[in-house]
Amino acid sequence: MALLFTSCSMMPHKPVSPGEAKQETGKSVAKKSVEFFPTASRFDIEERFGKPLSVRQEAVPNRYDPDRMDTIFEYNYEGVVFTVYHATYNEQDFIIKVYATRPGFCTEAGVSVGDPLSKVQEVYGIVDEAGPATLMIRRFLSEDSPVSQVYRFDISEGKIKAITILLEGL
Repeated sequence: MALLFTSCSMMPHKPVSPGEAKQETGKSVAKKSVEFFPTASRFDIEERFGKPLSVRQEAVPNRYDPDRMDTIFEYNYEGVVFTVYHATYNEQDFIIKVYATRPGFCTEAGVSVGDPLSKVQEVYGIVDEAGPATLMIRRFLSEDSPVSQVYRFDISEGKIKAITILLEGL
């Protein structure tokens, strides 16, 4: 399952891997795409977006082996932040969170910052949690998977002000 988030103006007709995006749409479009599999690396992010405005990194104990230290990287760009978990046991990166605050980036279903609140319910149907300023939708990767993809929509004055997509349960 892909962590699906893309540039709205360049959204492909179907979800594709980064390699397929390059083949289907050409290198210039793929460079602006934000459609990644969760195992895309932080280098894939830099390849597509260039040098970030800032990078923050933090050492954290590995969930399964507390004696082993992993790293969380936060790549900040104008209007979008990627959070990447780097597991040292296999040198694997996992994109665990994408946070967008400006129009132009949208979910795989086409919901973008600036859209009306009603579009979330139109597109996704059932909302798992709703508050005065937030809607959350959780989709498990498969029936028996403990891993879920969570969409959080921050709302103000009836419009989406920010979108967060994160993986839980990795």
